[in-house]
Amino acid sequence: MEEQVKLLPTEVRNVLISECKTAKYYTVIADSRPDISHKCEMAVLLRYVVIDTDKKQVCICERFIGYYHMNDGTATSIYKIIERVLFDDFKLDQKYLTERQ
Repeated sequence: MEEQVKLLPTEVRNVLISECKTAKYYTVIADSRPDISHKCEMAVLLRYVVIDTDKKQVCICERFIGYYHMNDGTATSIYKIIERVLFDDFKLDQKYLTERQ
């Protein structure tokens, strides 16, 4: 799965993160499953709303940002991956992370 993460070019990912930062508020969607070799992988997606005032359009965006290896399936492990990816790697502001209802 790590190879698939590397296939998503840095420029594309940077555009997605920039778009998310512009939207300000966002939520994270994470789903884990074992891969074919029984290693646990987690897919991480961002959901945010883009408002185009000129065109008077609202777009709810869901963007895949990568697969990440998990040492185990505990809540602590999941949180640490999300924390590293969103706040350390992508520098998203934690105060704008909202919960999904």
